[in-house]
Amino acid sequence: MADLKDKLSQFGDVVIYTQANQYFTALNTKLNEAIGGKLEVKKSYLSRYEVVEDLRNLLREDFRTQKPEGASISDEDFEIVKPLLDTSIPIIDIVNESESNYNKLESFLNDLATNVKGAFDPPIGEPFSAQGTTVYPIPQTTELDPRRFGRVLQFEPFTKSQKDWLIDNCLLYGFTLYEDYGLYYIGFKQVQTQAQSSGIASVVNKFQQTPIPAGEINLSASSLANAKDPVVGDLDIATLSAPAYNNDNQPFSQLAYVPGGQLLPPTTAAAVLQLIAAAKLDGLNLYVASGFRPAVDGGQKITWTSVSGKSGKLTTQESLRRDSGRWVKSNKYYKQFVDPGGTAGTDKRQSGTTGKFGYKEGKEAFIFYASSGGYNAATAPPGHSNHGSGIAADFNTGGRKNFSPLKEQNYTWLANNAHKYGFVRTVSSEEWHFEYRPNEAVQGPYAIVKPGPGGKLVNNGWYADLGLNNLTA
Repeated sequence: MADLKDKLSQFGDVVIYTQANQYFTALNTKLNEAIGGKLEVKKSYLSRYEVVEDLRNLLREDFRTQKPEGASISDEDFEIVKPLLDTSIPIIDIVNESESNYNKLESFLNDLATNVKGAFDPPIGEPFSAQGTTVYPIPQTTELDPRRFGRVLQFEPFTKSQKDWLIDNCLLYGFTLYEDYGLYYIGFKQVQTQAQSSGIASVVNKFQQTPIPAGEINLSASSLANAKDPVVGDLDIATLSAPAYNNDNQPFSQLAYVPGGQLLPPTTAAAVLQLIAAAKLDGLNLYVASGFRPAVDGGQKITWTSVSGKSGKLTTQESLRRDSGRWVKSNKYYKQFVDPGGTAGTDKRQSGTTGKFGYKEGKEAFIFYASSGGYNAATAPPGHSNHGSGIAADFNTGGRKNFSPLKEQNYTWLANNAHKYGFVRTVSSEEWHFEYRPNEAVQGPYAIVKPGPGGKLVNNGWYADLGLNNLTA
């Protein structure tokens, strides 16, 4: 379950898979509009220790003092476990006092849950097979209990009107029914894919011990396949006036509009829209101030128009570097490439160099090959900024030196939440710059900017004075 660490969030008293909360909020709003009354989520996610505590509380009284027949625990270990079955002892005290003894307790309860019928009161339901999937009723063992995945939302048993509506609509929000008291979050795109391959009824019944007849399901496969994502909608794909080349000199086949008037490749755009939607639930208006920037423009301005009618012009890395107002004239590269009387001597030919864009000299060499330090507001050479790879997005936080209260709120929210949507902060001097790196983001808020000795953050990446030096996943 380690990969859950940075994917769970707490909403009030409910801990849930972060992304699931957005889709459940949309579902619950529509359910309320359709039949009146919202679903109230009960405590659903349980940690490893809470599941063990759950099982300990359900254990039959006689099995607290007498080793159950059929249990695999040794007599010696049962004598160690026996006093730990006293529910007046907090489970965390057992963990802190002896990890070895806690593991014996956990193993004993798991063994009973899996192999000894009638060990718990009320009884724990046996796993059943639904559509080829093994489903474990709640509660189960620590490793198999579905609550440990943060994808199960539990409620009071559904009323008939609620269940009827959910049968026809929950797939449209990325959920399937979990018996008569829960929803299991699979994911909107994943539901569409599964339904296409195995059929609507198969997905609806994935976690149903008593299958729901296909005739009772009014949602059609075509309706689901053509449905819009209820949180981010359909991506607003843009048409370009000319090819936009990435850092590898390959044209992007598609770019999508994101709030802020920027374009990003579809995968990054979808993640940004998820993040923006989550921030909106918390009352913040995040947007992208700078998205995809082609490495070069080839001397032409690239304009775009989206399907929804929005339009704009792409800023290229080359055009930023051509802005002479950014040039640092005291920089060694400026003196070498631009000023023939500088370190390169008086022979203009000595100010030339070559690289991925071929041989350049003079100002062109400075624009294409000088390091970022040759520019006020460090600006990477064309082909070297991750804006040109399509994974970078600059959000509306502003810089640390001029944080307004609102921009500080934006930054603080991103510090605490960006990694949950696959984004990490990578440039220590640019508070606004985040990159979509989901494989690294699962490591948490310190995936790139890490605490140094004594808890001090390298490059003040998250700023201790803002209370961001002890972030939790």
